[in-house]
Amino acid sequence: MRVRYAIVAAFLLGILYAPQATALWLRLPANTLERQLLKRTPLGANVSVVRNLITSEGWEVRYDDLNRGFLDQSVVPSVVVGQGSIRAYLGRYWGIPIPFWTDVAVFWGFDSNGKLMAIWVWKTVDGI
Repeated sequence: MRVRYAIVAAFLLGILYAPQATALWLRLPANTLERQLLKRTPLGANVSVVRNLITSEGWEVRYDDLNRGFLDQSVVPSVVVGQGSIRAYLGRYWGIPIPFWTDVAVFWGFDSNGKLMAIWVWKTVDGI
């Protein structure tokens, strides 16, 4: 009987957490994600390189304005980075063992010539 309960419990946990397997890389620390993204969109790259990456990965563009930089809140006080910026939503994952969603977005900041000058990965945690 215990084996049966264990099998049912494992099955239910698998259903709950299986979709999270595709989001394993999102669990990496923000600075690690930034380094990985810099390999794919190196500093000095133009806007089209970033837009092509976003499209090829199927990420959702949340903001695209080459006339406004982004507010980098990873530093105190916050600073505006770049003359233009793009923000994309990469996805979310469910915290284990604490049941909170963590949403992951990335900001790319561009200079006045449309060349990439900074990347910032922003993780926000929401409770259930």
